[in-house]
Amino acid sequence: MTTTQRIDALQLAEVETVYSGRPGACCCGCAGKYYHAPQHIAAVNKSHGYDCSDEVNPQMVKRIFHMLKAEAEKATDFGTGFSVRIGNREYNVYVAQPAQQEVK
Repeated sequence: MTTTQRIDALQLAEVETVYSGRPGACCCGCAGKYYHAPQHIAAVNKSHGYDCSDEVNPQMVKRIFHMLKAEAEKATDFGTGFSVRIGNREYNVYVAQPAQQEVK
């Protein structure tokens, strides 16, 4: 499946986190901002090791998701999500990962 096809199939409910920042920067948050979907905040908190509730913003998640959809042909797939540069901003959409099964 191509990147465009994967983006076309992507649903908003699958988006865990989005990022908006300066292109060419490291995406650590120093040159941009992360926003998290409320339905995935427990997984985000667990993966970060601290409370990220102050970064929950469903409107920004939805906005950046639709920007990615509109520019799907320009996007790149980085494994856990997608990245697209629009103007002087880079937008990343991170897809929620299935919960890892506990090995017994």
